[in-house]
Amino acid sequence: MRKVVAGDWGAPPSLYFFFAGVLNVIDNLILVSTGVAKMGNEAYLAIDEPLRTNLSWDERWNGEDQGFIQCWETGRARGDKQPELRERVKAGELPPLDWKGGIIKKLKTKVKYGSLFYLAELQGIKAEDLNIDLSQEHTRICSRTGQTVVLTPDSTKYNLA
Repeated sequence: MRKVVAGDWGAPPSLYFFFAGVLNVIDNLILVSTGVAKMGNEAYLAIDEPLRTNLSWDERWNGEDQGFIQCWETGRARGDKQPELRERVKAGELPPLDWKGGIIKKLKTKVKYGSLFYLAELQGIKAEDLNIDLSQEHTRICSRTGQTVVLTPDSTKYNLA
């Protein structure tokens, strides 16, 4: 099986890219209809989906979802085991979790940067759908400290902190 590139089948490249786009849309619709969004620019999974079991490390972290579902499922389990944490998070607190983004006390800097994996775990703790635009920064303000936290896809911003 060889990869087909624009122009291989005698059609102009623009037509090839049109059909490739249509196939991509169909692929995304099929995945969304099953409750799992294709993990391109968005991570989405409905809260009523059961937790996955018996997955290898590679399947959890290197799959199409890039580990976001694993972080979210970890949050779901943590929220179930720690209902007081769930209530604090639902009230707007941003506690320290497994990923950069949580806050203990207000910092001298106006903004703290954190990971989108933190946001996935936070949504799981709150028992919300996993729903993250992976191409955008997401700003949250901790209700306890008043600290602004920007959860970003750019790891250079929070790895410097």
